[in-house]
Amino acid sequence: MPFHMQYLSIQLLDGTTLVRDFSYVINASDKIAIIGEEGVGKTTLLKVIVGLDEVSHYTATTGTIQRGNHLIGYIPQALNTHELSITPQEFLSPFEVSDFYSIARQLRLPLALLETQRPLHQLSGGERAKLMVMKALLHTPDLVVMDEPTNDLDLPALEWLETVLLTLDVPIIMISHDEMLIERVANRIIHMERLRHKQLPRLTTYEGHLSDYRYQRERSFSQQDQQALSQLRTRRHKEQILQQFHEKLDHQMRLAVRQPSWGRLLKKKMKIVTAQEKKLDDQDVIPFHEETESFYVLVTPFEGWPDNHRLIEWTDHPLNLPSQVTRFINWTLKGQDHHVIVGANGVGKTTLLKAIHKDLVARGYEVGYIPQDYRDVWQANESPLDVMTRFLGYSKETQTLIRTTLAILHIPSDELTRPYDAISGGTRAKVLWAAVLLSHPRILLLDEPTRNISPLVQPALRDMMNQYPGCVVAITHDRQWIQESSESVYELTAKGLVSYETNLLAQRPS
Repeated sequence: MPFHMQYLSIQLLDGTTLVRDFSYVINASDKIAIIGEEGVGKTTLLKVIVGLDEVSHYTATTGTIQRGNHLIGYIPQALNTHELSITPQEFLSPFEVSDFYSIARQLRLPLALLETQRPLHQLSGGERAKLMVMKALLHTPDLVVMDEPTNDLDLPALEWLETVLLTLDVPIIMISHDEMLIERVANRIIHMERLRHKQLPRLTTYEGHLSDYRYQRERSFSQQDQQALSQLRTRRHKEQILQQFHEKLDHQMRLAVRQPSWGRLLKKKMKIVTAQEKKLDDQDVIPFHEETESFYVLVTPFEGWPDNHRLIEWTDHPLNLPSQVTRFINWTLKGQDHHVIVGANGVGKTTLLKAIHKDLVARGYEVGYIPQDYRDVWQANESPLDVMTRFLGYSKETQTLIRTTLAILHIPSDELTRPYDAISGGTRAKVLWAAVLLSHPRILLLDEPTRNISPLVQPALRDMMNQYPGCVVAITHDRQWIQESSESVYELTAKGLVSYETNLLAQRPS
C-alpha cells in the first residue's frame, strides 16, 4: 500500500496555519523535493510526515497519514548534543554486521571512518552526513526523509550524496536549498508558500523537474496576469459607459419632474442601469498573481574598480587557522574579478575570507560582507529596519527606499520591527543582501551566499551577481553558482590556494 496523506492540516499554537487540507500519495519511484522560503513550515511538515512526537508541543494536526507498516529512515537537519558526543559505531548501533559492511561498500564509506573512536563532533560535515545516511539505510527503510542533507558538505561529499540518492530504490522526500541537487534528483516538487501577508498557506504539487516547474509557474503567472489585465480593462470600459448612462438619466429625471409618463420610463431605464452596475460589482475578479518569493534588488549603476586594479597581492601570506595550523597564501585579486573559493570542510575557507575582509578594510576599501553566520554583522536586538537604516542612513528618501525595497522582497510588515531571533533565515538573508547591495560597495565578499535562499529565486540572485560591476569573491559549494557566476575557481588546500578544475561540474549524470 502506498504511503499517503489525506486532508492534512497543520496549525501552530499561535493560530498560524502552515498546511490546510493537503492530500498526497507517495509512490515507490518518487523522489520529492519540498521547496519554499524559510519560515513557511517545511521542516514541521517533514516531522509530521515522519511522525515525530516533538511537533505536538507547538502544533495542532488534523487529517490522516497512512504509514501502514512502512519503515521511515529519517535524516534530520542536525544531530543532537548526545549524538555528537558518541563514536560512529555507537551512533550506528544496533546493526547486523553483514548489513553494516554491505551498506558501507554501497556508500563507499572507508572502514577507518566506521571504526574511529573519535566522537562525531570531531568529524567533518561530510563525514557526519555519510554516517547519517548509513544509519537511515541500515534498517532497510521503505521511505527516506531528509532535512537539508547538503548543509556543511564540500563538493566531493555533495557529489557522493547525489550519486547515493539517484541509486536508492526507495522513495525519498527531502528539503534542500541546493538547486542542482533538486534538479538532478527530484522528479516531484511540493512548493510551500504563505499568501496574503503570510497568513494563507498554499501547497502546490508538480510532477517533474524543478526547472520545468519554475517555467510552468512563470508561464501560468503570465497568463493569469494577462487575463486579469484584460478583465480589468473591459471592466473599466463598462464602468465608464454605465456611469455616463447613470449621469445622463439623473439629469433627465431632474428635468422630467412635471412629466409623469416620461419619469416612469426614465425610472425603468435607471433600474436597468443599476442592475447592470450591481451585476458588474458581483462579477468574480481575476486577481493578478501574488508573488511570494522575490530576490530582486534594484541597484543603480555605479562604477567598479578598473579591471587591472590590484586589490590584493599576497606572496606567502600567513593564514592562521583556529586549529593552530598556518597556511601560506599566494594570490592576486583584481578590481573586476568574480571568483569562487572551494575546499574541504575545516580547511579554513571562512577564516580566509575574514582575512581578505580585514586586509581590504585596513587599506581603506569599502567592502560588502555577507558572512555565513549573519550574527557577525547583525546585532541581536536589531530589526530589519534597524539593519537597513544602519547601512543606508536616516534621510526621508532613504527610509522610503528601504520600505519600498522590503516590500518588493515580500518582507511581512509585522517582521520589520522584530529582532534577529524572531525572524526567519530567509528574511535575514534578504534584508542583509538588500542592505549590502544598496550601499554600492565595489567589493563583495560572500560566505555561502545561497544558504538560506529559496531555489526558485536563486537564478535571480545569480543574475544580479553576473551584472554586478565590482569585484565578487564567494565561498560556496553551490554548483549552479560555480557554473554560472564565477570566472575562476580556487581551492583552499594544505598547500594554499590552487586553481580548481570545474569542467566536470557541468556534466549532468545520466
